[in-house]
Amino acid sequence: MADAVSIEPGKASLDIWRRLYNGGSFTIDRRSKAAVDAAADVIVGIVREGAPVYGVNTGFGKLANAEIKPDQLAVLQKNLILSHAAGVGDALPAQIVRLIMA
Repeated sequence: MADAVSIEPGKASLDIWRRLYNGGSFTIDRRSKAAVDAAADVIVGIVREGAPVYGVNTGFGKLANAEIKPDQLAVLQKNLILSHAAGVGDALPAQIVRLIMA
């Protein structure tokens, strides 16, 4: 991936976004990845301990006090993503979706 650009929070230039729009590949800055991994470890610890945390192992809104069993947590998180994935109108062009994902 010699032409891959590294994405760092707050440091993405217009040139980087153009390259991504035009199909260039990217990597996530290693320090950013370490921060994401550390945050994921916190969530794993919470789940392991069983402490109730809104939206992690409880329901949402009126169901905030509803405990979600450990074997259903992946389903909860998938359903959260799916519930926010609805939209109206035409699908976005692939290049725009790439930018949003990056």
